[in-house]
Amino acid sequence: MFSQRALKLHEIEGIFEEILEDVELGDESTIDIVQLPPDADSLTDCEDVDEDNLDEVVELKAVTGEVEIHFTEREQDIAFSPSTTSKRQKLDEENAASKTRSSRWTHTDATYSQNFSSSERWENSKASIREKFQQKEPLEIFEFFFDDLLVQHVVKESVRYAHQNNFHGFSLSSEYFRKFLGILIFTSYHSLPSEKMYWCTDDDVDIQIVRNSMPKNRYLEIKRFLHLANNDNISNSLPEKDFKIMPLIENLNENVL
Repeated sequence: MFSQRALKLHEIEGIFEEILEDVELGDESTIDIVQLPPDADSLTDCEDVDEDNLDEVVELKAVTGEVEIHFTEREQDIAFSPSTTSKRQKLDEENAASKTRSSRWTHTDATYSQNFSSSERWENSKASIREKFQQKEPLEIFEFFFDDLLVQHVVKESVRYAHQNNFHGFSLSSEYFRKFLGILIFTSYHSLPSEKMYWCTDDDVDIQIVRNSMPKNRYLEIKRFLHLANNDNISNSLPEKDFKIMPLIENLNENVL
């Protein structure tokens, strides 16, 4: 019974060198051996070990791939039809397309919905805001900007985004979103090495205020589907990144100006 194993690249090259010794090629003829990368879902040589058991030694195995043989007899014979496009060409086309889609940032002058051309008007506006908030608690000031209408809007768009991605079981309430928002604010000034450590029960990182608010998986689920705008209504007049946060900007402007 014969065992099968994948040949290494230098073994394949050796086989073809032996074959080519008995073959006569023209002066313009060439033979190229191209080693292609494995598919993205193939086994890789990345470490996959149990971090809780570092004494275990895992032997890394070689990753199988593909090899293409290209033979060119004359320059005019080099032609590829869509049906015979090599894997390498497809990869090059995908890379070129991804570079084309990448965003390019350019400096432009800002535009404002309201222009405080007069310094007196600007000073009056600051005085009005100062008078409005000077007797309020920090939570009241925050809720003035992040009011009920904005919370309801974020909840609605987050649920819509989950359903658009075929997660129809996802639901979210305004109360639960406020808890999620509170965790975000808390983690902004109470830093840990990893986000998941906020739900860790070890003595040195035990944070009950977070664990008692919501389960870790629920927090990660809300974070995954958090959305501010309906993707079906993307406007060509705005860059995609601007469109996604425009409802938040408009709401803040209405509350402040």
